[in-house]
Amino acid sequence: MQTTQANLGRPTPTPVLLVVPPFLDVTYPAIGPSILRARCAVQQIDVKVVYATFDFAHAVGLGPYLDVCASDPIELLGELIFRHAAFAGRDPYAHALTPYVADFVRSHARWLVAHAPRIVGFSSSFAQNLAATAIANEVKRLDSTIVTVLGGANASEPMGRALASLTGGFDVVVSGEAELAFPALCADILNGRSLPPDRVIACDPLTDMRVVPTPDYSDYMTQVAPHAGRGGLPGRLPRAVYFESSRGCWYGQKHHCTFCGLNATGLDHRTHEATRVLADMAAIVAQTGCRSLRATDNIMPRGFETSVLAELARVPVELELQYEVKSNLCAQDLDAFVLAGVTEIQPGIESLSTHVLGLMRKGVTGAQNVVLLREAASRGIVVAWNLLCEIPGESREDYMSQLTLFPLLEHLMPPERWFGVNIDRFSPFHVAPQQFGIGALHPWPRYAEAYGEDAPLDELAYHFGGEYETELTRDRTLRAALGDAVVAWRRTWEPGGTPADCRLDRLANAWAVVTDTRACAQRATHVLSPAQLAALDVAAKPLPVERAAAHARVLDALAESRLVARIDGRWVALPREPHLGVALREERARRRAARQSDPRGQATLAG
Repeated sequence: MQTTQANLGRPTPTPVLLVVPPFLDVTYPAIGPSILRARCAVQQIDVKVVYATFDFAHAVGLGPYLDVCASDPIELLGELIFRHAAFAGRDPYAHALTPYVADFVRSHARWLVAHAPRIVGFSSSFAQNLAATAIANEVKRLDSTIVTVLGGANASEPMGRALASLTGGFDVVVSGEAELAFPALCADILNGRSLPPDRVIACDPLTDMRVVPTPDYSDYMTQVAPHAGRGGLPGRLPRAVYFESSRGCWYGQKHHCTFCGLNATGLDHRTHEATRVLADMAAIVAQTGCRSLRATDNIMPRGFETSVLAELARVPVELELQYEVKSNLCAQDLDAFVLAGVTEIQPGIESLSTHVLGLMRKGVTGAQNVVLLREAASRGIVVAWNLLCEIPGESREDYMSQLTLFPLLEHLMPPERWFGVNIDRFSPFHVAPQQFGIGALHPWPRYAEAYGEDAPLDELAYHFGGEYETELTRDRTLRAALGDAVVAWRRTWEPGGTPADCRLDRLANAWAVVTDTRACAQRATHVLSPAQLAALDVAAKPLPVERAAAHARVLDALAESRLVARIDGRWVALPREPHLGVALREERARRRAARQSDPRGQATLAG
């Protein structure tokens, strides 16, 4: 075991420590504690964010550590690895990383206590609960006068209260958006006032986003350097940095997606001003030297295409942005993304079946989702999406139609995974299961394995199962066919593979050539006449069959050639047009060059 106080750095007296415990991906700084650090600084409270993740990843190896981070959340692998350290008397879980845990917990707790803190807070989301519990228990054993606080997504009521009931490791739980409550709590403790009578401080959602400061990532940058220098972590970190431009979900305020358990404290959408978002981006780039920025937003705020993205299209700095968006974007929106440097979107596609999308309350159609995949591929934008299945009310036809469609889309970005939908806490499926034909709910079995059979699992759990059946849960053959189809689609997209293509190149005089290397291709090359190209163009947006009479015969022929698909009674063109992305990137480079050559045009992100 290589965990030593030398690895962790020399402790200096600090009144408030905020610990980021395993298992959180060490290649990205944590935004929540970094915001709280900055907010406390406004009130002249000295806070240090401590990345316990670095030391544990250094000890066990980056690859094994990241494998746990990437494991299926419902498996609770990170929790199981720390369960014996969190709860005395529990048997160690059989895993290669388990033998490192005890020494890590002891040495890290000693190092925290050596700072002589009055308060040690723990940020927990995903699989960080039991690592936080184990370290907190040891801190309290070493110095019972230190006040320990649990926060983060896992502290949301009732989960945080339930976890605190299992251990004496946490004095206070802060549930919800803590930018106001946590500094106030710290001030009370540091000034000698008593702890709140209730162990849980429940925070209402912020109504004024101006109180949220720019995240301060300086502790990440300071702590990652020695680890990278010793070869324990990659030499160039962070790989990307998080920023936020909004909280809540403007779509979910009116149409809460049935499976969505995000936004525990409320769906009300609150947005930073565009100038503030741009200033945050500039500050983060200056802090970290990293130009790959990921938005934490549940959904991109409306109007940002013409404000934030339009301004980013003019700055002389090459940024890589990732955003979560709604999937009914138009081509002009995607053009704005490319010009602004958006390289990846997470559009919440979830399914290519309109019926299933309706059951999820997604507000889009299968045809719209296919168009988004095609238009993103034309512009070189990566689309991160999952295929969700086992939705109450789905039919066999919902999957038969998708199995027919998948081979036609081999040239477009495949789903990263496919899986049965989880019933997550705070989602409509969880809040009102009977409305969707779901019977009794039960926490996923791994919770009992991690926390114990006697733990208040109904309050602790975030992921649940429910009693209901669909055609997919009953029909193993259909389920296997779906899995095989997704695997086949993904296979050529894996590293080292060569994705198939179906690309359109426009020629002079309204002619075009389609090059087709898909397995379903009827020919390797199609020369399209002006009439065929015109028909393909009218199907660029989902075109109802009854409105396509003028092109009916041509579209039927293009369908036989697998160049258009008929989805829910609408024609949809399939070939991508990569020249669109090339032209947009050339335009972005031209704008950057012009801005760099004009001293009057230097923008704040130029540093």
